[in-house]
Amino acid sequence: MKVWVESMTPMKTQHGGHDIFRIDGYYEDEFGKLVKGKCFIDPNYDNSKDWLETLERIKESRGNWVELDNIKMKSKDKGVWNADCKPVVTNIIPK
Repeated sequence: MKVWVESMTPMKTQHGGHDIFRIDGYYEDEFGKLVKGKCFIDPNYDNSKDWLETLERIKESRGNWVELDNIKMKSKDKGVWNADCKPVVTNIIPK
């Protein structure tokens, strides 16, 4: 699934207080409607290595949309994308 990242924000975890990254943006639901979504990347988890390059591209592209592919849903009800995927940056779109 493709998602469009609008922003990335460093924040503290609720559990332990160390820094993580919150990624916010949109994805297209099964009806073609854009829906808000988010993902949390914790540098202390093994899956973070799959996100390092993507996080750098998002940081470098601040002020633009970053299109990612190969994203899966973790919780559709909460709009949370699964951090256990290997994202691919497919496009940088000016806002």
